[in-house]
Amino acid sequence: MDNENRIIDLNSRRKELDYNIGEDGYEDWEDDYELISKGDYEGLKKLRQMMAENNPKDIYAQWRLGEAYVLCKEYEKAIDYLKPLYINTLIMRI
Repeated sequence: MDNENRIIDLNSRRKELDYNIGEDGYEDWEDDYELISKGDYEGLKKLRQMMAENNPKDIYAQWRLGEAYVLCKEYEKAIDYLKPLYINTLIMRI
């Protein structure tokens, strides 16, 4: 790959990354990372609940909420929440 193509490829990747950055300059994962690194799993759960409610069709937002329940040691709630997501994913593959 010559230098011109590398520059074009880099610029394309940069634009793709820019779409994932919010108005405040943070990417979605940074809030999660900050809460996890502080051990604030309740805060993480609240953040992920908000994200799941705001994005009901986003399977990853739903899945991350289930993970937050696990981190908060709410295992039965996590199972009850994640089971339908898992079953729906299996049905979609058939």
